[in-house]
Amino acid sequence: MEDSAPESAPLPWEEDDESVARDHTTPPCSGNLGRIHASTHRPGRMNVTFTVRCNQQMSTLHVWAQLWEDRWWGWDRIGVKGKSTSDNVTKSTVHANDRCRNNYIRATSGGWGILNGTYHQGPSYTRYATNPCNL
Repeated sequence: MEDSAPESAPLPWEEDDESVARDHTTPPCSGNLGRIHASTHRPGRMNVTFTVRCNQQMSTLHVWAQLWEDRWWGWDRIGVKGKSTSDNVTKSTVHANDRCRNNYIRATSGGWGILNGTYHQGPSYTRYATNPCNL
């Protein structure tokens, strides 16, 4: 099965903005994308959780998670995207969800933060599941 990357709009840090310094060294945060699973509190729904933890308080921390469904033309964005932008935090958690589907599902996630005026791009994470609700 082909794993093509989903198309996305230009990200804020990809624009020519010289007002924010960029740091490409070891990021101050790490993320954990959980497994795609059937919801335990909302029957007929599936979800995924993405948590970012930082070793320092971030001036701004933006994290997101999205579910995708495999279609004949490629990956189709589905459900409710989890996203959060917070100030002065060391941790953030988001949840993406959708109705259960008997299909090949992908979850993607990522984020960025600003620490002491310097922009830090976090790594992106991907997980896959087939029929996570066992339909």
